Amino acid sequence: MDFKVSKILALVRGSSRLWMIRAVVAYISFKIIRAHVKWRQQLKNIGRMGYPVLPFRKGWLGSIPAMVENFDNVYEFRRECHERYGDTFSWVAPIWNSDPQVSTRDPRIVKHILQDNFENYLKSPMLTKALSTLLGNGIFAINHGKFAEDHGEAWYFQRKTSSKIFTKNQFTGHVHKSLCANTVKLMRNIDAHLDSSTEPLPMQVQFFKFTLDTIGNIGKFTRDMLVCRSYLGIRFRR
Repeated sequence: MDFKVSKILALVRGSSRLWMIRAVVAYISFKIIRAHVKWRQQLKNIGRMGYPVLPFRKGWLGSIPAMVENFDNVYEFRRECHERYGDTFSWVAPIWNSDPQVSTRDPRIVKHILQDNFENYLKSPMLTKALSTLLGNGIFAINHGKFAEDHGEAWYFQRKTSSKIFTKNQFTGHVHKSLCANTVKLMRNIDAHLDSSTEPLPMQVQFFKFTLDTIGNIGKFTRDMLVCRSYLGIRFRR
């Protein structure tokens, strides 16, 4: 009798594990199929836009491999794409991101996004999370307008606070001094590199540091990225 009960319990446990595995596989399959349907819809939406679509894409990864391959010269890569495919073109996003990706340098579209219909264009959750690592909950990392979670109240507060920085007196005084000081640091870095090495100097990294130093000097919260040559500079570049 005890043997029969033990055998029945073992069968039940085995059956439960099997059903659990089946449920997990079914759930994963459902998520993949759903993501694939959204991804296919993205391709259709891109087609409706009427913009050229970059030809280099690899299945569900979309244009990500091309971006990774050109990571160290991403801006030059984008410029070359614009020269070849026009002022506005579409990327194919990977399967885990169903939103169409558009790159533009058309002044009319830029004006539409930044001025004419500014409230309609928000930062994605992925972008706000990435920006918050460096910029916290400042104006550059939070959303604006009536479609934001807080209807843009935090952004408006930050905007009113920061507007006091961008005055004529500030630009002719503090901002001008910060730009000049960081330009001197940048030139020293270039001279030092030319004196000590025959390797090319990655100017993109230098300009990144120059920008962050200048913003930090103006906001008075960080400085001296330009004088850092090792870990912090590499991390900032990444």
